[in-house]
Amino acid sequence: MYAAAVAAGAQPAELRKIARVGADLRRALALAAETTPGSLGHAAAWRRAESATQRVGDLVDALTPAEPLVTAARLRVSGARVALRTKCPER
Repeated sequence: MYAAAVAAGAQPAELRKIARVGADLRRALALAAETTPGSLGHAAAWRRAESATQRVGDLVDALTPAEPLVTAARLRVSGARVALRTKCPER
């Protein structure tokens, strides 16, 4: 999401929101990995992940195009740099 927002020219405030959500999700994953299921720490990890996931939903809506997000994610996984198309190719 962050890579797609950067490629689309998002404002710094929007990028900070995305970065905060990503950091919270990373902390939730780390906490979950360090604790055992059923423990207080594991429950805290779930709460943190649920809160961050809800905030992701606040950053996107039904009108947010999925193609830039999917493309950025695919390129991140493959190690390529993000380069979004500006118009649809002719078919």
